[in-house]
Amino acid sequence: MIQAVPSLPITDLSLSLLFYEEQFGFKVIRRTETFLVLQKGQVYLRLYKMHIHAPMYCGFFVSNIHEHMPKDCSLKQLKSIGKLAINQLGELSFTLKDPDGNTLEMIETPVNSHDS
Repeated sequence: MIQAVPSLPITDLSLSLLFYEEQFGFKVIRRTETFLVLQKGQVYLRLYKMHIHAPMYCGFFVSNIHEHMPKDCSLKQLKSIGKLAINQLGELSFTLKDPDGNTLEMIETPVNSHDS
């Protein structure tokens, strides 16, 4: 496999775009009336509009979790929007929800440890 592109259901393209741009620094590379394709570095994310959906999970492996935390947040603010913890595998992770309740998890892991 060369690359996977996670896809998440959303209800409001503008609200979700604002969230992913402001909180994580994603940039739009493609937009239609029903979906967005976002990019940050080597990571792509597809958001597709659904009127009714069940929230989903999307995990991102990162080498430095602090580079991917929501921008301009104090530790107190981070606690109110997400959870910074050590997961069951001993990895540092930050979990939060987007405006549609989709769970996003950044997992700090050494570079190349998930390439197999």
